[in-house]
Amino acid sequence: MLSKCQSYFQSVNPFSQERQLQLVSAEAAESKKSGEDFERKLRELEDQIQADDRVDRLEASLKNTQDRADDLEFQLSKLKDVSPDSFMVRL
Repeated sequence: MLSKCQSYFQSVNPFSQERQLQLVSAEAAESKKSGEDFERKLRELEDQIQADDRVDRLEASLKNTQDRADDLEFQLSKLKDVSPDSFMVRL
């Protein structure tokens, strides 16, 4: 009798175990997709952060190169200002 009641209840109940299983499976699939989307976004953000770090390092390297070029230009201008006579050997 109990099994007949359970069988009847499941057939009448719109949320039978099979339907509940389908709903839970669909929810699990949606959660998995959502998790994969978040992982993809996280990887993209990590890549962007690494790219930003590379840009920062390149900017610092460029600044150092420009500073060195400015220093060499200054030294060259000082050498040009020196009288050519000071380099001549007196005979």
